[in-house]
Amino acid sequence: MSEMSGWRIVNWGLYGWIETALKGIALVIGVAAALNTSGAPLALDGHPRLLAVLLLIGLSLGTLVQLAFRVIQREVVSLLFAVLNTAGHAGMVLALLRDPALQVAPLLFCGFYLLGELAKQRFLRTTGYVEGGLDNAVIVRTSLFVVLVYAALIVLFIV
Repeated sequence: MSEMSGWRIVNWGLYGWIETALKGIALVIGVAAALNTSGAPLALDGHPRLLAVLLLIGLSLGTLVQLAFRVIQREVVSLLFAVLNTAGHAGMVLALLRDPALQVAPLLFCGFYLLGELAKQRFLRTTGYVEGGLDNAVIVRTSLFVVLVYAALIVLFIV
């Protein structure tokens, strides 16, 4: 870990970087989907995938909380990831609101994010990582909840 006037960089290890790479792919897909649907009007009323969109909106709002937490933590890599995480989730929400028929991008977004969260599970279990005064078991359960939500989203985008 290196220090830079209160900011630091943590050594995340192999599984931490695998998580970041997999989720990074998802986030690029989210931003690209938003850019590919730009200019189309936003529509939530009567959206055929309303539950999925609402879940994704909830996850997107959660990224704002994560962003604030990462600023408080002052960890450079986590903060950069939190910014991209917010942009990717917001991008996917915008894309779905602009194009309700979007099929491949939401599946890829959720699939890569789910795989990244599974890598996080391995990271958490092998390192015993803790943060914010939470013990490892709480963080593992929270991550498992995220896995289940993305799995549910995949099902909702398929049916």
